[in-house]
Amino acid sequence: MNIISGLLAVKKVQSLKKGKTVYLSKAEIVNLIVNLQDAHKNLNADKFNSVYSLFKLIERNKEKLCFNSVEQYYEIAKQIIYYFDEIAPFEYYSGMDSIDSYVLMSQIRE
Repeated sequence: MNIISGLLAVKKVQSLKKGKTVYLSKAEIVNLIVNLQDAHKNLNADKFNSVYSLFKLIERNKEKLCFNSVEQYYEIAKQIIYYFDEIAPFEYYSGMDSIDSYVLMSQIRE
């Protein structure tokens, strides 16, 4: 995903938070929630390679999903985060803002 696509995905999530309906793919979501630069910096080589492999696998899913609420977005994000967190603690490479990350991680780890 390029920078323009990333910015469009950010705008879509902002619109969603304002109550609008948006279409996002899992590829867009994984790009929004995973920071590979932080993963490379904070994880050992084996963990990073596993995170990167999972990232690339999810990034192939370009099917657009309809989101009518931010809760629907969070549900898909939580499913994705769960798999990443199984590899290494997600806080080490979360691309989300700290509030969203905290909320989702507390729900995932309940």
